[in-house]
Amino acid sequence: MSASSSRCEPWLLLRRQGGLWGICRAALGEIVRAPSSEKRPCQEPPRIALTGGGELLADEILTIVSELHERPIPRGAEPFLGAKYRGLAVWHDEPVVLLDPTAPPPACLDPATAQRSTDGDEA
Repeated sequence: MSASSSRCEPWLLLRRQGGLWGICRAALGEIVRAPSSEKRPCQEPPRIALTGGGELLADEILTIVSELHERPIPRGAEPFLGAKYRGLAVWHDEPVVLLDPTAPPPACLDPATAQRSTDGDEA
């Protein structure tokens, strides 16, 4: 899968399950943080709605960057990735996996929602 030829600016960068991920700001809807209280501090990760439907989870929302130098996914790596990605980039000497908002990877999805979806497919 090669990087898309269309430009995307800006990018939201987030951490999830040890990875650094980037998603085009144009693909984002509302960012919702779970409410917290004295009895129950916020322990749930922020939920990021996608304009095309669905949502992502983030352990940490880092920043919005105005530009990333997008590179294609190396051909030999595609079978090992297990998901569709837009490309790769580097931010502050760290690799960033650029997400395709139409096919977010399982690492960025809510496991409970993904399980309900799987259960519903079997019915």
